[in-house]
Amino acid sequence: MDAASKFAYISKKKSKRINRLRNEGRASARHASRDLNDRGRSRSRSRSRSRSRSRSVERVARDQIEGFGVAGAANVEEDKGGEFEQEADANVIAVRLAHLGEAPVVATGDPIYCPKCHAAFNLHSKASYNKESKVWTCEFCAAPTRIDLEDEDRFNSDEQTYMVPIRKEKPAAASDLKAPEKKEEEDKGNAEEEAKTSIIFCIDISGSMDTGLRAEKIKSQYVHNGCITRLGCVQLAVEQQIEKLKKTSPDCRIGFVTFESKVNIIGDGKAPPIVFRGETLTNYSAILEKSQDAAGTHMTASIGEASSTLLKMLARLSPSGSTALGPAVLAAVGIASRGRGGSRVIVCTDGMANLGLGNAENQTQKEAKLTQDFYATVGEYAKRKGVIVSLISIVEEECQLATLSPIANLTGGDVMKVDPQKLSSDFMSIITEAVLATHVQMRIILHRVMEFRSEDKKQIDKDGVLTKVVGNVNPDTIVSFEYAPKKSDLLAKMEGVDIETIQSLPFQTQVEYTDRNGKRYMRIMTLVQQVTQAKEEAKRAVNQEILTKHVMKKTAEMANAGDLQAAQVNACAYSRWSSSTLNFQGQMQPLYASIGSERKRAISGTVIRSDNFARQVNSFLMQKKFNK
Repeated sequence: MDAASKFAYISKKKSKRINRLRNEGRASARHASRDLNDRGRSRSRSRSRSRSRSRSVERVARDQIEGFGVAGAANVEEDKGGEFEQEADANVIAVRLAHLGEAPVVATGDPIYCPKCHAAFNLHSKASYNKESKVWTCEFCAAPTRIDLEDEDRFNSDEQTYMVPIRKEKPAAASDLKAPEKKEEEDKGNAEEEAKTSIIFCIDISGSMDTGLRAEKIKSQYVHNGCITRLGCVQLAVEQQIEKLKKTSPDCRIGFVTFESKVNIIGDGKAPPIVFRGETLTNYSAILEKSQDAAGTHMTASIGEASSTLLKMLARLSPSGSTALGPAVLAAVGIASRGRGGSRVIVCTDGMANLGLGNAENQTQKEAKLTQDFYATVGEYAKRKGVIVSLISIVEEECQLATLSPIANLTGGDVMKVDPQKLSSDFMSIITEAVLATHVQMRIILHRVMEFRSEDKKQIDKDGVLTKVVGNVNPDTIVSFEYAPKKSDLLAKMEGVDIETIQSLPFQTQVEYTDRNGKRYMRIMTLVQQVTQAKEEAKRAVNQEILTKHVMKKTAEMANAGDLQAAQVNACAYSRWSSSTLNFQGQMQPLYASIGSERKRAISGTVIRSDNFARQVNSFLMQKKFNK
C-alpha cells in the first residue's frame, strides 16, 4: 500500500469543534445540526466559506466547468452564489496489485482476526500481558482479543500471505432479468485447477459486415479483386491469431460465437453448432445455461487439435441478417466462464445491437434502462467468473460502444475503435496482456475515527469496512480510495478517543485472489501513516503519481456513472488544490474535454453516449494509454 502523502490530514478546526462539543457536555441535535456533516450542504455563503476553512474544500465557479446549463449533480454541492464545493486533499491510499502475480511466501498458521472489525493482527499490532495471557487491543476498533504467547513473534513484515480453500461461486443474479434457476454443478471435471484458458471470438456476421475495403497490399484468401470486406478483415486477423497461438499457447481452447439474426455457438468446431433464434434471444436464463453446458461439449479440444477445423469453419462465415449482439455476448461469456480464470471474450462488431437482449435501437427510456441493466449484469457475472471482455469496433461510424462498455470496464477489458486492416495487431495486444490474478476481492479497514469518502455506501458494512470486488488483475491494476475524519458529533461521543493526540493511523487491506495456477490466497497488507493538522505540510509531502492517477480514475468513474458535472467539478477542484504541486495538464485534458462534449450533447437532448467518450473513460478506468 502507498499513501498519496506522507501525512494523513485532520484539520485543527475539527479538533476544536470536537472539544467544544465535549466541554459543553452534550452533543445535542441542535449543536450537531449547527456543525452539520463535514461534507453537508451549505445553508449560506458565509457559513459555507467558514466551514470550508476547516476542511479541504475547493470552490469551483460555474463558468470554470464546460457545458453550462445542466442541473446540479448529486455528488457536488452548489450554493446560492452559483459555486460548487468539492473536498480535495491528499487523504488517498493506493493499493498496487501487480505483485499478486509473484510467487507468494506463505505464512505459517492462520490469520488472527479481531472479532469486531475483522482486522488482522500484524507487524504494527501491540499486545499486553493480562494475568497469564496476552491481550491484543485492536488498533482499528480498540476491541480486546486474547492471543497465544508465541503468536506475536511470527509477524515480521507489513504483508502476510495465507492459503485459503477454493469456494464455489453462486449463479448469476440480476434485477429485472431472470437469472439461472439451476445450481451450478460441482466440478464436472472442470475445476479451476484443471480448466484450460479459453479465448472466445464473438464475431459479427450481420449484413453490414459485407462492406468492402480497398486492400491492394494484402495477400489472403479473403481478398477478391483488390478488396476485402469487414468480415474478411476479422477472418484474416483471427486466422493469424490461431496460427500464433498454436505456437505460444498450444493447450489453450479457442472457440467462435457468431451472430446475425441468430446466434451460433460454433466453439472449437468439433460438434454441430448450437443455434439461438426467435424468442430464445430474449431468454437470459436459457442462453446462459446452454452456453455454460456448451463449454463441456463444444470446447473440448486444444488449439493444436482443433486449429484445422477452426480455420475451415472460419472461412465458411458469410454476412447476412440483423445484429443479435447482446445474446451473443452473453453466450460467449457463458462459455468462457467455464474456463480457467483469465479466459477472454473478444467481441468484434461494426453495428448497433438491434435484436434480442441488449437491443439498443429506437428505445424508450424504460427500454434503455433494461438494456443498461442487461449489459451491467453480464459484466458483473463475467467479473465474478474471471472472464475478461474486450470490445472492438471496426467502423468509423458510431457503434454504440458506450452501451456495451460497462462490460469491458467491469472486467478489465479494452474498448477500441480500430482500422479493420490492422485488426491482427490489436487482437494480439489484447490476447497477450498478462492476467496476474483472478476472482480478486478486497476488504479495506480504517481506524475508527475515519470513514470512506466518495465510495458506494452499499459496499460499506455496519462496521465501516469497505468491500471491493476487483475481478481480474493485470500489471496496471491499482485500487485507490479516499478517507476523511467522521462527523464531529460522532467523534465527540467516542470514548477513549482524543483526535488531537492521534499521531498515526493504521490502514489494512485483505486481498483474496486466485493465482495463475488456480490456487487461492489471502494477502494482508498494513500501512501506518503519520498524522498532521497542517494542510500545507500534507500538501508538500504529496506523491504526485499516486494522487494524479487517483483523481483521473475517480473522475472517469463519475463520468462513467453518468454524473458528468460532478466529474468536471472533481477535476477542477483537484486542479485548483494542487496547482502548485501537481500538473494535470496534458493528462486530464483529453478526458475533461470528452466529458464536456458529452454534457453539451446531453443539453441538446442526445441521450446516447459517443464511442469516443466510451473509449476515453475506459482508458482512464483501466489506466491505459488512450487508443485513438
